Amino acid sequence: MKNHETRNAGQFFMVGVSSTTLSNEEKSFLQEVQPKGVIYFRRNVESPSQLIDLTRQVQACVSHPLIVGIDQEGGRVARLSHPFTIFPGNEELAEQYENSKDLSWILKKAKWQARELKAVGINCNFAPVADILTNPSNPIMQKRTFGASPEQAAFLVKKTIEVFQKEKILSCAKHFPGHGDTLVDSHLELPKVQTDKKTLFSRELIPFVSAVAASVPMIMTAHIRYEKIDSKNPATLSPFFLTEVLRKKMKFQGCIVSDDLEMKAIEHHYDLPQAAKLAISAGCNLLLVCEDQQKAYRCFEEVSRCLSGKEFQKRLLENQNMYKKWHRKYVFSKLLRKRKKWGWTSHRFYVKN
Repeated sequence: MKNHETRNAGQFFMVGVSSTTLSNEEKSFLQEVQPKGVIYFRRNVESPSQLIDLTRQVQACVSHPLIVGIDQEGGRVARLSHPFTIFPGNEELAEQYENSKDLSWILKKAKWQARELKAVGINCNFAPVADILTNPSNPIMQKRTFGASPEQAAFLVKKTIEVFQKEKILSCAKHFPGHGDTLVDSHLELPKVQTDKKTLFSRELIPFVSAVAASVPMIMTAHIRYEKIDSKNPATLSPFFLTEVLRKKMKFQGCIVSDDLEMKAIEHHYDLPQAAKLAISAGCNLLLVCEDQQKAYRCFEEVSRCLSGKEFQKRLLENQNMYKKWHRKYVFSKLLRKRKKWGWTSHRFYVKN
């Protein structure tokens, strides 16, 4: 498969790689699929210099500037460790802000995160978390949110995004339309919530409305089924949530990116290539397939077969226009400089004290 349509199909994908360097099989996969981006995890990181080398290897396999992403929220979700700075999680920062009304620490965290990521060629942080902790027993969102107040979360999400915008790093509000009221980890099974439409709009969606107002470039979907709103589809595959609510009602014009399609919330209930097709039809611009190269390739083949359709052509044009704007606005640099010494001592000192 090496025609024009298959090359374009790669523009819908952001994929993972298995280790700290590329295998020959992965190089061949990247050269054929031509994904729009890669996402890194702890398995990909040994040191800043090694990370730069890995990004150079990946970029050499594709003919366009890559989105290089990572989940570096701070706290319990941080893929980069020493010599990178280990920042506090959102819950701790929100508590500090609630007590002091001092934004300086939240602004510093966002600025320093952005600069550390840029130094090693990462131009996309899948943060901030825009969920609110509606359910204190939530197993996946504890410590990760800006708290239970929709208004406070909305304000802190907006301020974080504004810093990332200034630093020219892609940010991503997640997990739309809200993961805070769940009791099930979507990595393991499909969460089902009973929140009604009125409550959703007056509570869960408030931080996402704020993110859109701050011109957030990306919003990540949640693999959650809202039983009283769309009883058939998880939000990632729901035309109602992604097109009717996010695009039309909330006027979001950026990139709708799926959470990892290999999470069991999707994989236990759908054939992955079919899920990829449904996600794009629902409104997704970019699909995360983070673990299994063969599964990613099957999804890529399915999207390639669909590209001649009117709906997919429309989505492809959306993507191409959006990426052109991003290349001018955000950091897409192929030239990375290694340093003799790595370590952001002043950042770490501030965190420690």
